[in-house]
Amino acid sequence: MTISILCGGSGTRLFPLSREFMPKQFAHILPTQHPDKEAKSLFQETLLRNLPLATSHNAQFQIITNEHHYFIAQEQARSCGVNIGHLILESQSKNTAPALSFAALSVLEHCALGKVSDDIILALPSDHLITDSKAYEQALLEAIELAKKGFLVTFGIRPSCPHTGYGYIKAQDHIVEKFIEKPSLIDAQHYIQNGGYLWNSGMFCFSAEVFLKELKIHSPEIYEGCKLTLADSQKSEQKDLDNNEFIEFIRLSPRQSQKLPEISIDYALMEKSQKVACVTGEFTWNDVGSFESLSLEYAHDSDNNASRNDFVSKNCKNNFILSDKLVAGIGLEDLMIID
Repeated sequence: MTISILCGGSGTRLFPLSREFMPKQFAHILPTQHPDKEAKSLFQETLLRNLPLATSHNAQFQIITNEHHYFIAQEQARSCGVNIGHLILESQSKNTAPALSFAALSVLEHCALGKVSDDIILALPSDHLITDSKAYEQALLEAIELAKKGFLVTFGIRPSCPHTGYGYIKAQDHIVEKFIEKPSLIDAQHYIQNGGYLWNSGMFCFSAEVFLKELKIHSPEIYEGCKLTLADSQKSEQKDLDNNEFIEFIRLSPRQSQKLPEISIDYALMEKSQKVACVTGEFTWNDVGSFESLSLEYAHDSDNNASRNDFVSKNCKNNFILSDKLVAGIGLEDLMIID
């Protein structure tokens, strides 16, 4: 199978920690467990979390990222002992529908050439944090089996609060009844009270062939546009001297890419297809999309203050401080201080 990691996001809500040339998935924004060691990036955490599955299923890692960031992805993967077999380099970001279409088209091509023996794709964002490895592995195995039966599988997360920043999925016995965009607080509270609703994680598992057949039916302009773009793109191989293996590069055509619509896979396909199933993830999940969600990863003191480095405080509570130098506060409350 292929584990496709989506690394094209810009993480603008985490500016200035996340910047154009070092977006949040590659930046070192997490707390470190060892004072003398740098914390791993979200991208590295994603690779390492899925390395056992890659080993057990003889899977190849496929990375989809901006053409300006691929060297960062290569270096970070190498530093944590993960081999990347395939890189798809975007000249411009067009959201998840085109990105996953390129992933599926390239995997089918690999099947035809005998480079992979299975067209199952596990598609994952690069900026999520997940704990409970056993529950995560169980959800992945369940999704793979559903994908082999012809379903487009999405992962839902059991809500811990009425969050208004996530989309929701209503599902019954694995079958998705509807997708719901980011709701109002009243609606989100209603979903929590009534049950049967899950957070939409943006993780997917599917057969490339089934995905493309459904895409051709429901979003033919994306299907045809991605095929034209791939046909006009540059393909090359580069030998990795560290492990003596070849890495395949696809540099997507800028001329054709600019013609593609910028649209998410939820809008383009998942909300339209009748073949969508949902696996409930019983693991702790954080999409680290804002400073608020990032603060949850840091230890808090008795006054609910969290800080990466020293914070000297008097009468301060409910603050999140990220700075490379000492910060002192008097009477601060409900602030995020980012230096």
